[in-house]
Amino acid sequence: PNVPEGTILYRFDNVQQVYSVNVFDFGRWTNPDQTLPPGDGAFILNPEQAPLTLTFIGAPTRGNRIVERLPGFYLVGCPAPQPCRIEEFITFPPLEGDVVYRFSEGKYLLSQFEFGDWQGFPPVIPIGEAVFLKLAPRPLLP
Repeated sequence: PNVPEGTILYRFDNVQQVYSVNVFDFGRWTNPDQTLPPGDGAFILNPEQAPLTLTFIGAPTRGNRIVERLPGFYLVGCPAPQPCRIEEFITFPPLEGDVVYRFSEGKYLLSQFEFGDWQGFPPVIPIGEAVFLKLAPRPLLP
């Protein structure tokens, strides 16, 4: 309730692969029943120059985990107020071609799983951030 008018929350639906949009307008959200479960990520568009201070309520949990390797994008964030590794979101080992996209200072940083390890920045999600995880398709067996 303490965000400026015109604030927009973009929540990515990991199953449908689309965004839902929620706008704070006239002192209320256009979708007041929307929730952000622990471990899900979202983008917030702040219409003002001053930084936003957001306070989330609820108990830290393990959060939602990706249990089936379906190729595509997943927007994830740490379920507790501490940094977390991307492996905490998947119940299977990463595959060659999996990529983590972290938005920082106006551009995306990439960490790609190649040669049996993550290349690029360490796939650790900082507190209060979300990253896109792109799961590569399983390789075809000969």
